[in-house]
Amino acid sequence: MTRLAALLDIQPSKITSHRPNSNGVVERVHSTPHSMPGKLVNENQRNWCEIVPYVTYAYNTTSHGTTSFSPFYLMYLRRARTPIELLYNLSLEMQYENEDIYVSEASERMRKAFQIVRKQLKANFEQAKRRYDERVKSTKFREGEFVWHFIPRTKKGRTRNG
Repeated sequence: MTRLAALLDIQPSKITSHRPNSNGVVERVHSTPHSMPGKLVNENQRNWCEIVPYVTYAYNTTSHGTTSFSPFYLMYLRRARTPIELLYNLSLEMQYENEDIYVSEASERMRKAFQIVRKQLKANFEQAKRRYDERVKSTKFREGEFVWHFIPRTKKGRTRNG
């Protein structure tokens, strides 16, 4: 995984699983597909299993504002075929002379797409940081000013750090 991350120029993060507060971005991403079936399900909530494939297809083929690409495109490096294309067997796929040409073109498309995604994510992060910094007031202390200093109590027999 370390070599793959280096190859794709990705910085891996080590996050504790099953802890929602450890990664807010993942929680935000999960909230969208979790809320979508609720808008389509019947009043008796018995048809949700019939809706899931359609919601999944819609989510995976829709261009996301953060990345400017659909998840399907980022995974397969091509746009998804629509049901009408499948119905009439319309082939929009490019034909390649051999695998080497396909691999080189696919890796170039991957590099370009990931470069655009990185740039979009950085711009979105900087915009969010700017908005956060506008609302948060930093506290500045002057020399000689009294401040509260919190010192947590330690239980008998235990050290402060452990």
